[in-house]
Amino acid sequence: MRPFAANLVVYTVLIGCAQGLSPIQAAEDPSPIVIVEGRTRAAEPSGGSPDKPAEPAADGSRWETSPPVLQAIAAARSYWSAENPVYEERLRVWTSASGAFTRPGVEQQAVLFMMSPIPRGFPSMGLAILEGDRLVRTIAFATLAQTVRAIPDLDGDGRDELAFSGMFVGQGTVAQGVTLAAFGEEGLDDFGGASIYESSCGAGYGDTGALAARLSVVPGSEIMIEHYRQPSCDSETWEPVGEPEPLEPIPAERKTVYTEISLGDAALP
Repeated sequence: MRPFAANLVVYTVLIGCAQGLSPIQAAEDPSPIVIVEGRTRAAEPSGGSPDKPAEPAADGSRWETSPPVLQAIAAARSYWSAENPVYEERLRVWTSASGAFTRPGVEQQAVLFMMSPIPRGFPSMGLAILEGDRLVRTIAFATLAQTVRAIPDLDGDGRDELAFSGMFVGQGTVAQGVTLAAFGEEGLDDFGGASIYESSCGAGYGDTGALAARLSVVPGSEIMIEHYRQPSCDSETWEPVGEPEPLEPIPAERKTVYTEISLGDAALP
């Protein structure tokens, strides 16, 4: 991925559909693309856990019998059973996204799946990149993610970016965010993160309200973040906090580690 104006950093809420997610369509005019609007999360979800999010994700069941996805799962199983000392398989195919991710001018599917929800907050994940019936990449990583979405090519390299969305619910607290990542010459890499929704209204700490963020970008320029707060847990209004500002680059030590798994690491079951 070529740099453009600034490193990209983004966490976002992603909406799924049973047939996968298409890239956000870029506007023909210079109006900003809204990547995420955190204020739409006006009510907290009920329930939820690392392996069962409180909001239903897109249905990934159509990929559960796909031969190339099964090949990716087999490779991820071999990898994570060796790498994760507390590996406990609870396979779940989450969502898919459509775009050109590893090279320009192709139609690809990015299929997100979870091998194990343990350890809590750092599940053993897998990403399969498909072209038709062929598996072209299998990636392993440990980040809370329940949905994946394609973001249109923002830097002009002909490849679409990927946004991984994850939500954590526990002890009355809800936190949600997403990592924006892209394939480059050295593989998949992300560019940072920013929480887009936080609330502790169910934790018994008092009337703490909630925080949210809106992220937008004009292709070729910086991603901007706008912060908002909800003054009380019962409030339906959001108040702006400060002025819009560019997202800060994420420190290298906080980046997600993506490991490409050799397609020969495991055979189809």
